[in-house]
Amino acid sequence: MFANIPVSDKFSIQPELIFSQQGSKKEYNYRTSSGKYRITQHYDYSTTLNYLSLPVMVQYNILPKLYVEAGPELGYLPGGRTKGDLTTIETTRNSVTVDRTEHISKNISTGLFNRFNM
Repeated sequence: MFANIPVSDKFSIQPELIFSQQGSKKEYNYRTSSGKYRITQHYDYSTTLNYLSLPVMVQYNILPKLYVEAGPELGYLPGGRTKGDLTTIETTRNSVTVDRTEHISKNISTGLFNRFNM
């Protein structure tokens, strides 16, 4: 969702509201042995993060249908999910540590675009 607000013939401001879903999938195998003990671990997990972003872009029209834009972007992480499995064979202790996730992001966005009539 966005609104394009012309300021002059060459400049306009475009605030946007964007929902995006980002994530990753990781598989990892770990093997070690010490004396009579052997430890084999298999990690398989995925992370899904839901972001709500509010970029405010300043656009400069180079030509009537060609423009560049740049501006700040504020993002908020309302939620996310990490799920997965840890399989351990012949061990006395197992654990999975999930890093702390920041809930606010700050970015600078830029772009070069061409307008087409459809």
